[in-house]
Amino acid sequence: MSKASIDDWKLAGSLAARILNEVSTLIRPRRKILDICEYIEKKTLAKGAKPAFPANVSINNIAAHYTSPPNDTSTIPEIALVKIDIGVLIRGAIADTARTILVGGNKRLHELVKATEDVLQEAIETTRDGVKVKQLSKVIWESSRERGFGVLKDLGGHEIRRGVLHAGLFIPNHPKALKQDRKLREGMIIAVEPFLVLSANDSVTAPTREAYIFAVKKNPRTGGDRFIQRIYKQYSSLPFALRWLVGNKVSNKKYIRSILNTLAQYEKHGIINSYPVLVDSNGYWVAQFEHTLLIKKSSAEVLTMTS
Repeated sequence: MSKASIDDWKLAGSLAARILNEVSTLIRPRRKILDICEYIEKKTLAKGAKPAFPANVSINNIAAHYTSPPNDTSTIPEIALVKIDIGVLIRGAIADTARTILVGGNKRLHELVKATEDVLQEAIETTRDGVKVKQLSKVIWESSRERGFGVLKDLGGHEIRRGVLHAGLFIPNHPKALKQDRKLREGMIIAVEPFLVLSANDSVTAPTREAYIFAVKKNPRTGGDRFIQRIYKQYSSLPFALRWLVGNKVSNKKYIRSILNTLAQYEKHGIINSYPVLVDSNGYWVAQFEHTLLIKKSSAEVLTMTS
């Protein structure tokens, strides 16, 4: 990877880290989730970048994929594990980072948050050229168990390539969830993201009927109507939010329903994917931390940190 190329990744990572730090100070009871999502996305745009995906604000047993729908009135509870997951896009370079913020809570919840952050750090210290993905997954799982917590077996990190958020390589939080082992190679960009649960047992997620995030599966230039072509032109294959399509018609419920119906038809015909909100199947509360890394010969450089 050339210096000019890696500079984009470093710039995206630094910006993502700064925005995550800023938004973390805003997390408090009764704060509207919609306000948090919009703060992250507007701040990203104001800095001359783009969101690589809709801001995720997933609370308690919600593990991932919650971004506010239009007119969302939900707020942060008095006691909450608030997972903030953001992505920044600069000239195709993507930075993906997440943090769990404890609101209220007790000693055990505090231990879960700290354990998740510590597990991520151990994974980073393991990461370098030549390390097998299964070895990295084993470190995440065993480190979690040593601290008295289970993991979400079906979630994990991923490789990132220019313009592609999930680029094929999957880094699960449990080694047995890996179907095909590969070695990490110098120059790769990966996101490592442990998901720990408030239980000594491992768990998995379950999809809900709610989906507010979507992505185009294939270039619709040779088919499809102008609407899906406009979506692809704007977001390519990266995830986008229902909110972004609604725009200034947020008060028009009939219009919102029509957009949802259209998206459902696109999905039925294999044109788009939806990303349902994922909850822990056992109702366990979930913590998450994530960094984007550049693989080096004998180490990994954390890109999503402020300098």
